[in-house]
Amino acid sequence: MQVDITSALLLGFNNGAPLIAMLQVSVLEALSLGFLGALLGYLAGGTVSKIRAAAAEISAGKIIENANREAEVIRKDASVEAKDTVIRARELFEEQNNSKRKELRALEDRINTRETNLERKVSMLEKKEESIDSRIAEAEDHKKALLDKGNELEQLKSECREMLQQVASMTEEQARQVLLSELEEELAHDSASLIRHAQNLAKEDAEKVARKVISTAIERYAADQVGETTTCTVVLPSDEMKGRIIGREGRNIRSLEAAVGVNILIDDTPEIVVISGFDPLRREIARRALEALISDGRIHPGRIEEIVSKTEAEVDLLVRQAGDDANYELKLGGMAPEVTHALGRLKFRYSYGQNVLDHS
Repeated sequence: MQVDITSALLLGFNNGAPLIAMLQVSVLEALSLGFLGALLGYLAGGTVSKIRAAAAEISAGKIIENANREAEVIRKDASVEAKDTVIRARELFEEQNNSKRKELRALEDRINTRETNLERKVSMLEKKEESIDSRIAEAEDHKKALLDKGNELEQLKSECREMLQQVASMTEEQARQVLLSELEEELAHDSASLIRHAQNLAKEDAEKVARKVISTAIERYAADQVGETTTCTVVLPSDEMKGRIIGREGRNIRSLEAAVGVNILIDDTPEIVVISGFDPLRREIARRALEALISDGRIHPGRIEEIVSKTEAEVDLLVRQAGDDANYELKLGGMAPEVTHALGRLKFRYSYGQNVLDHS
């Protein structure tokens, strides 16, 4: 376009008027062409905008469609997951419910079993009560029968005494005195002669036999017998128990010796404690008390006094029991309690290796 205008200008300078006419034509063409170009540009710009708008609309539709699809998928997945959650919750609830039912059934079974056992025990107790009541009634009847028989025996004894007094024409005391006097007269001479004969024999052999017996006893039994009759031993579980028996600054062993009245010797002999004393009862009390303290494990002055007091009561009971047993074996009824107690003390005395109570 610029070439045409330039050419036209050159030609106008050269040709004059024709040049002006040509220039007008070129200007009109240029204006037409410019208008046409502007029109085409406008139309082209609108078309591109429409194309772009259409493309954007298509793209937005696809995005919306994809979003709807994804939302549908998410909705379906959420629905499936919700259904699974509901199913799992329902199954868990059923399991827990079944477990609770089983526990309740087991508890009901235990309760029923206990009720059955209680009913059985109640019935057994009722039967035992009935049996005890019947036995008590039988015992009462038996006691009554014994009392009646005792009364009958007393009556028979009194009747027999009366009959004997009537036959002998004297009382029971008079008959006893007559018998005793006759026996004294018959035995007086014999007993005097026997006593004199025994005294003569004893005087002849007493000194010789006594010396022989004493010398033999001293040779054979002196050392061993003194040791056996004045000491006894207590076995310890371990050597560390010796320290506990001695106590802090020796207070435990001093308390025990003072409470019992014996000497307790603790030396290097392993797991052995020696109790020394001339009174066999005190040695036995000390031995039992020491064994009780070792078994209990609590060794202190207060506990020692408590154990010693309890052991003294136990040994005193053993002494009385031994005396009663000796009276029963020898058929010595009606002995005084002091004599029985003295007899029972012999259970803990030994002479030449023999128990004095058994030997006596």
